[in-house]
Amino acid sequence: MIFSITCFGIAAIGCLFKLIDYLFDKPTESKEGINDLSVNQPTTRPSINIVSGPISIISNFISNVQQSISNNYKLNTSKIQFCREVVQWTGPILRANGVKYYPSISVKYNSSPKYFGVYTYSANSITIYLKNHKGDLSEICSTVLHEVMHHIQSKKDREFKKLLNYKKYGYYNNRIEVEARAFEKQYCQMCMIDLCKKGVISKC
Repeated sequence: MIFSITCFGIAAIGCLFKLIDYLFDKPTESKEGINDLSVNQPTTRPSINIVSGPISIISNFISNVQQSISNNYKLNTSKIQFCREVVQWTGPILRANGVKYYPSISVKYNSSPKYFGVYTYSANSITIYLKNHKGDLSEICSTVLHEVMHHIQSKKDREFKKLLNYKKYGYYNNRIEVEARAFEKQYCQMCMIDLCKKGVISKC
């Protein structure tokens, strides 16, 4: 009972800080960039201003506590294999969208100041920057799914390449980014549950 009340209190405080952060800061950009040989429109992490900086730090700390309570997974394989399993999990979704091939996927163990993940449509490839995820498997899964959606868009959306011009069409409210964020949000928890059943990860 006490544990439940504590968890509820942490969640309530986390929501409060995120609300304050939202009111004092502009919408943050996504965690990925899209690279091509002819198009290079990387996204950068937003800088922390004086007002929202401390609030963001506290909010992130509370968010991490919440995740450690409710979403703590143990990895039973390598991180690159985990990323491959996430891509493989999207097979039925790819087929339903008429996409015949999986994207290739690789990981980088060095950190990048700009990217969580990158989709290179000229090579049908996804690169995940692991250090930027702080070991959070749900966040890694979310990033992979985000990039898979860009893979689908690159094959099915006639405006995809045009909308990569972020200087002209913007980033955060850009349709391809809105769709990718909705895709990762829709499927991340489902994917994690299935990978847990498969034994790729375990709930702690």
